Amino acid sequence: MVKGEIKVSVISPIYNTPEKMLRNNIEHLISQTLKEIEIILVDDGSKKEISDICDEYARKDSRIIVIHQANSGVSCSRNAGLRKTSGKYVIFIDSDDYIEEDCLEILYRKAENSDYVAVFSGKIKEYKNVVVSKSKYSNIVMSLPQDIKGFLEDPLEFSCCGALIKGNIARKNVFDCSLKYGEDTLFMFNVLSGKRFFYLGNNKYHYLTHEGNTMNKSEKNDVYKRIEDFSKLLKILNASSNFEQTRLADVILKRKINVALKKYIQYQTIEKKSYGEICEDLRTKYCKNSKMYVTGNIAQDVLTFLFLKKMYGFHYSFQKLILKLNRVKA
Repeated sequence: MVKGEIKVSVISPIYNTPEKMLRNNIEHLISQTLKEIEIILVDDGSKKEISDICDEYARKDSRIIVIHQANSGVSCSRNAGLRKTSGKYVIFIDSDDYIEEDCLEILYRKAENSDYVAVFSGKIKEYKNVVVSKSKYSNIVMSLPQDIKGFLEDPLEFSCCGALIKGNIARKNVFDCSLKYGEDTLFMFNVLSGKRFFYLGNNKYHYLTHEGNTMNKSEKNDVYKRIEDFSKLLKILNASSNFEQTRLADVILKRKINVALKKYIQYQTIEKKSYGEICEDLRTKYCKNSKMYVTGNIAQDVLTFLFLKKMYGFHYSFQKLILKLNRVKA
């Protein structure tokens, strides 16, 4: 296939993805009803059997390009893939997820008949073959910074994964490899800022949650790094746009702290400090003079109140209760 015929470049970063999930991902890509695509598999230092699967599919389908590199992280993998693209549009698909067979064709048709910088597929979030949630946005035109609230509050909804982006715009941007958390949000903010984009409510992207999910366990447990990176992200957004770090930024930062502390409980953190000590470190560094804003989200408001009042034992117990209730719902 000559490069001029490529309508969509698909980038899938891979790091020791479970074989069944990886094959499912690639099979759905090569079965797309839109045929004029290139599939760039970025093997980020995976073990040999995973690397061999990538090469196996490349031998079968000339549209597949494999990049083998030393382990560098998901951001650097996406950058490596982006440098190889030649399609009119670019889309990222995590290697443990998959898209339905007509996904690219539907996104491509919408993009071609509009001037949107990106067209988002709706997402279905699944855990062990059970649907946990579906995208709440449907057939809506959005823009930044006008829709910054939803953009920051729902990072999965506005992830680069499942977004068909104009290739010339995508290739002008890079993922910040120094960030473990929030790098996707920053990349998409730079892509979308000052432009219109469209959110399709077709739910063609299947986001599969499991123990491995793109990051390894130690990264998930890095509470301090998670909050440090998100705080850095807010500062970058503030410096590069009209985004104001006022009430919205303060509310979202505290919500991210609650999420990070939930991960601490979920994944048996490797931190050598107690839950209360970590809470106090984060409160002192990021929220020492912070005010309490009522958002209407009862669970988050209670967690924030307990956190700001230094009632860390109650905060821990309430987090455990929320996790238990979520498991029951699933």
